[in-house]
Amino acid sequence: MTNEHISDYNVDFEALDAQMSDLGINTLNESSDVQVRTLKDQLTQPTEGDNEHLLKSILTLFDHEKQMVYPVGFNDDGSEMNLNDEEVKQISETLKKIAQHESLKSICELVHDSNDETVEGPVTAKIPEKSISKKKNDSKNNRILHYLFRRIPEKVEDVMEIRVAVIGNVDAGKSTVLGVLTRNVLDNGRGLARSNVFRHKHEIESGRTSSIGIEILGYDKTSSKIISNDQGRVIPWSDISSKSSKVIVFHDLAGHEKYLRTTVFGLTGGQPDAVMLVVGANAGMIGMAKEHLGLSLALNVPVYIVVTKIDMCPPNVLESTLKQLMKLLKSSGCRKVPLQIRNKRDVVSAAMHSSSGRTCPIFMVSNLSGEGLDLLRLYMNLLPPSKEYKRNTAGVMEIRESYSVPFVGTVVSGVVWQGAMHTGDQFWLGPNEFGQYTTTQIKSIHYNRVSVPVSYAGQSASFALKRVNRSQARKGLVLIEKTDNVMPPSYMAFEADILILYHSTTISLKYQAVLHCRAVRQTAKVLLIKNKDTLRTGDRATVVFKFLARPEYLEVGSKIIFREGRTKGVGHITKLLTKEEELEATRLGELERLKIDL
Repeated sequence: MTNEHISDYNVDFEALDAQMSDLGINTLNESSDVQVRTLKDQLTQPTEGDNEHLLKSILTLFDHEKQMVYPVGFNDDGSEMNLNDEEVKQISETLKKIAQHESLKSICELVHDSNDETVEGPVTAKIPEKSISKKKNDSKNNRILHYLFRRIPEKVEDVMEIRVAVIGNVDAGKSTVLGVLTRNVLDNGRGLARSNVFRHKHEIESGRTSSIGIEILGYDKTSSKIISNDQGRVIPWSDISSKSSKVIVFHDLAGHEKYLRTTVFGLTGGQPDAVMLVVGANAGMIGMAKEHLGLSLALNVPVYIVVTKIDMCPPNVLESTLKQLMKLLKSSGCRKVPLQIRNKRDVVSAAMHSSSGRTCPIFMVSNLSGEGLDLLRLYMNLLPPSKEYKRNTAGVMEIRESYSVPFVGTVVSGVVWQGAMHTGDQFWLGPNEFGQYTTTQIKSIHYNRVSVPVSYAGQSASFALKRVNRSQARKGLVLIEKTDNVMPPSYMAFEADILILYHSTTISLKYQAVLHCRAVRQTAKVLLIKNKDTLRTGDRATVVFKFLARPEYLEVGSKIIFREGRTKGVGHITKLLTKEEELEATRLGELERLKIDL
């Protein structure tokens, strides 16, 4: 043994090299020929080891709702692949083979190919170049591909669900857009499409939505194409759910000011994953459009904008509307990055960055000619969920609607917050006006009008309950899985950090407003304003609220909206007060009021 292989720290590198060689690790042997396969080689000429490596990497990239967009175009070291048609075909075959693996069981579809890129939308609108989303490649000749992976559900209850709230000013075309998307039939310019989604006769006569309408759009489990056989054919929800791997549930909300209460309830109680703000190209952001946008931003829900009626709008008016949107989205109140959608590349980029909440895609569509609708459908196909739900815990669901169904009994519907709710499980139902809970049992569950044995967190479902009268199941009550005999808590008062959006004068102690928190809607008054006497528009403060009618089930961190006519303020709950803390806050509030009077 020579001393040249022994370091100053008495490490024998020859012995160490021999041990590592026994383990199959080459260190000192510089002549060993190790061939490193690029990602392009693994995709176009895959070996068995390559397939296993690709499978592991794809499994780690799946999000919490079992969907992902897989980009292809660059190797792991950042070098370009420069793919030709034959290589693209081979890559598609490789990825589809991997998608069929037992541990993946997914669809794999090429949703974007940069060689097929064409600019769509009205070319007459002069939009600043910096406002148009562009993905910069190192070379114009490099070919970029995007593949959609989505798990194939084995049962209806495994279908992926995305809830989208549709908002905007009255006459912007919200119901018409939904009618065109869900019925696969273009509008005739005289209200044909919207009449398919209205629920009441007076809505058809007036052309205005006054209640929360719900429509669904399904993407096929084998091809991710929209489930639609014949134009105008109404497919039952049960058929859509059984054939789909992903379902978009639209909540069509009212645009008129007098229905603001219903719209706010739809945004809070519906717990949407995204908000679709519909803007008429000929009118722009007028009326309640800004109000609705402010509500969505306050609830921290991702927003995308659909500009309608581009077929009837003069180019200069359309340009003015788009500039108005760009200015509003970039303002200090919104702080969004507007992305005007012109092609599939823009759609993929917007969908991949939607969960950050920083971007706001802008689609331009015509319900009369169908222009831009394919890009909108593709975006919703790629749209991921915005929330991650806890499934390994006790089931909790807040009641959004209640019904009395003949021969069934009381039925309640809502979104499951957390855990899973099974048929036959025991649940606490409450709180009532005294803060008490009663015990009930789930008889049956319907998910998108299909009978299922279980409903998971993040899904909206209906539940038939035993031993419950319709009067006992009002909006805002909760179903909590009964794991022990300890009754859940209820609260009359809570502390919240709030921001005053608008008020004509000042807000002081004893101020009353209608407060929305998820499905809870009740009048509350201000017991205490900490460190301030009064509040004005733009002020932030920590405030103690107290419900006037009955206690509610609340959780720390929940978003709140309080209004008096139009929206007045937003915030989130920071602390839930016990009876003793409520009395102390009342006492401190009275002392503050006496100081002000003096």
